[in-house]
Amino acid sequence: MEGEEEDVREVVLPGAGVIFKWLVSSDTDVKVSQELLQYKQPPSNALHMFVSPFEGKISQLYPTGKQVQQGQSVAQIHTCLHSISWGGICSNCGKDISQNYTEFDDDDRIKAPSANIRIIPSARNLLVSQKETENDDAETVKRCFKTEKLSLVIDIDQTLLHATHN
Repeated sequence: MEGEEEDVREVVLPGAGVIFKWLVSSDTDVKVSQELLQYKQPPSNALHMFVSPFEGKISQLYPTGKQVQQGQSVAQIHTCLHSISWGGICSNCGKDISQNYTEFDDDDRIKAPSANIRIIPSARNLLVSQKETENDDAETVKRCFKTEKLSLVIDIDQTLLHATHN
């Protein structure tokens, strides 16, 4: 299986403004709620602090002193998708994703770790994401077509669960 390792998320200010000062450097790790930058917002030009909405590695920082339009990206944060885990530890980034997982989706609901499907019953610690299982199934189908083989998955009572053929 080939792990889907990261997702790129855009960092957008709540409105138009001018970036006054970056408090982080490009290609550094940032945490949720870590202060990223100071910016001035018209018409008062008051100085505001912007915190990170995501955890990951920040890149492509927008230049200081330049005007930012509303909705314009000022940076990118590369976040791990936690697509494969073993014993609650992400195999891509090494983060403990078993407890205190507090990433939120767009509706402010706590998201479960991406790796939440047990694909091997005897390997209770190995979990993979839905996307990872779909990729594995697609690779299996391609391999079966290429070798002109039939693949059947049969339950203990001989019930056909899954089949692929040429």
